[in-house]
Amino acid sequence: MAVTLPYAFDTGSVSKLILKGICVLAGVVVIPGMIKFLVIAPNPVAAFGIACIGGMLIHFGYVVVKQLCGATGTITKQELLIKPNKFLGMASKEPEGRFALDQFYGLLVKRIAFAGNRYSPHERVLLMGKENTPNILIARTRGGAGITLGRELAALLNFPIEERIAPY
Repeated sequence: MAVTLPYAFDTGSVSKLILKGICVLAGVVVIPGMIKFLVIAPNPVAAFGIACIGGMLIHFGYVVVKQLCGATGTITKQELLIKPNKFLGMASKEPEGRFALDQFYGLLVKRIAFAGNRYSPHERVLLMGKENTPNILIARTRGGAGITLGRELAALLNFPIEERIAPY
C-alpha cells in the first residue's frame, strides 16, 4: 500500500454504523410500538415506556455524534483540510477548516490494547498538533496497517512518528 499526497481520509465509519443501528432500532421498535400503544391498542403505560426507550436512543445517538471522532479531510504537502462528519444535522466534535502543516509536529500510531498485554486488531493514526492546534484522527486501521500507513505518511510529510500502546 503506497501512500501518496494528497491523502484523503474519512474516519467516521464507526460512528455512522452505530448511528445507523440506532435509526434501525428506532424504526423497528419505537415507531411501531408507539403506533400500537397509542392507536391500535391504547395503553398509556406501554406508550410511555416506548417513549422512554425512544428518548434513550436519541440521547445515545447524540452522545455518539458528540463524543466519537469522525471527519473527512485531505492532507497535502502544505495543509490539512478537514470537515467534521454530520449525521441528521449533528456534527462530530472534530474541528473544521484549513490547517497549515507547520501547525503539526508529527504522527502518532496508537495500537489499541485490551486488558493485560493483549492487543486488539486495530490502530488509530493521528496527526499531532502543536500548541493550540488539535490532534486529528486521520485513520482507523487493522492488523498493523496503521503502522505502515503512519511510517509512509510521516516520510512523505517529513514528520517524526511515534508508536504507542493505548488503552481501549
